[in-house]
Amino acid sequence: MKKIFALLAMALVFTLSATAKSKVTVIEKPAFAFTAQNAFVPESVTLTKTSTTVRFKTVHALFEWSIAPTARLVADGKVLPVISGTAYQVPSGHEKDEPKVVPFVCGQKYFGHYGAARAGEGALATINIDLVFPALPKGTKVITFDEGVDNPEQFCVSGIRLDGKTYPTHLTTTDAKPFTWTASTTPSEAKTGHIFVKVIGDELPAHYTLQPGFFSLTESPFQQSLTEPTWQPATDGTISGTVTVTTAIPTACLVYLRNSRNDVYTVPCIPGEDITLTVDYNALTRLDNGLLAEGEPCYTLIADGRQVNTLTMDGQKVPDRQLFTASDLQLRATNPDAAAQRLAERKAAEDLLNRINALEDVTEAEVNAIAPAYQPIIKAKHAEALDLKKRMAEGKGGKVCEVPDVPAADLLKTIAAKYKGKVVYMDLWATWCGPCKNGIKAMKPHHDDFSSDDVQFVYITNESSPLDKWNTMLVDMPGDHYRLKSFEGIEPAVSGIPRYFMFDREGNVILDQAGFGPGMELEFCKKIQEAVDKK
Repeated sequence: MKKIFALLAMALVFTLSATAKSKVTVIEKPAFAFTAQNAFVPESVTLTKTSTTVRFKTVHALFEWSIAPTARLVADGKVLPVISGTAYQVPSGHEKDEPKVVPFVCGQKYFGHYGAARAGEGALATINIDLVFPALPKGTKVITFDEGVDNPEQFCVSGIRLDGKTYPTHLTTTDAKPFTWTASTTPSEAKTGHIFVKVIGDELPAHYTLQPGFFSLTESPFQQSLTEPTWQPATDGTISGTVTVTTAIPTACLVYLRNSRNDVYTVPCIPGEDITLTVDYNALTRLDNGLLAEGEPCYTLIADGRQVNTLTMDGQKVPDRQLFTASDLQLRATNPDAAAQRLAERKAAEDLLNRINALEDVTEAEVNAIAPAYQPIIKAKHAEALDLKKRMAEGKGGKVCEVPDVPAADLLKTIAAKYKGKVVYMDLWATWCGPCKNGIKAMKPHHDDFSSDDVQFVYITNESSPLDKWNTMLVDMPGDHYRLKSFEGIEPAVSGIPRYFMFDREGNVILDQAGFGPGMELEFCKKIQEAVDKK
């Protein structure tokens, strides 16, 4: 009996020992502070007594990439080199398919999603990798992964937490630089305002430097009232600085942080007013990967010492990174009445400009009622429109025709049917298309070779051609002109311009030609003449 109990005891000890040795801890989607590549983030960490395995979602946006053989984990000051790895690969565009599992070799080139797509048939995108390291020191709560090389472009994920805790909120109104808000009240004068930008984060590696940049964004054609913004970086070693904008109209400035993420923030500007933009770069990486704690902000806009806008994780909804546009500026400004007045002035100018571009009747009194900041452009466009209307009334140039109210598939044949009994030469073009304009110029001298009783020249564009530019060009383009919303749905399908169609006197298509080249106008004229002679 004692012998039996002894054997049972030995079996129990063996079982407990085997259980202890085989104990596995898996941490899914661990919180992390920073990643140098937004598409290289830890998906899980698997801990055993003998090894540490980190699964990374890989850099799908790159063409080719590799991990240096010196890749490592750093835990409590101890360096753990990579031992082995596994790669999970799928054809480009099939990320949800069952992946092919192959050994991962450090130093070897691998394709990202775009790289595999460009490389062609048979190329595989690596969507995940498992890297195996030695076991962590007992009690480790935070680890960092890097390639172990002195290169600012290396893959690096710092502050990977193993204790189940998330990073605290770093972004507060006290992080912003204080300033005095000064509202401008004279619409005719350009005023100078500032955007104070600060990037914060507790795990930004010393070698990883953000270079803030910017460019302006405003509604055409009023950008003349906006001077080129300037950027003054901070001198205290922080990732921060000041954008200075001088403008006479409400506009928006895009603050561009030049980093691996290419982050852009739209900051609305009203003349003479200052605002502060503070960005928690660490939180942004977690936001994009669904790891941001609910309610944790990743950037905020502060005006006159009060927080007016913050982006946070809202349940499962990931908000757009654009803060807001100038159109709702009055909701954010400390002087909302002044902002509303400025925006109303801009809208009135834009509405009047649209009417002028459409060659509608606009009086001098309406032009003079526009805010002074917009008057130079409005007056110039109005004078140009009056001259165009005069020349068109004298019979010069083209005739603007109403687009038939029929399905897109029937548009071309419906337009051609209006001229039944004539040969119809139809040119699909755009004001911005160089080959289109070459074809128009080459055909123009040949219009007089044909009687208007026999041949009708028709020109069709769409709304990609700016209305004012289109009107200006019509003066030198005799023929009937149509401006469609788009070429989508037209039959025959239009995949590119210029595109030429020719219809005989009965409305049958006798030519369908894509593109224009030297001498092609002579072939067109020959085809027209053949159709004219065929009674």
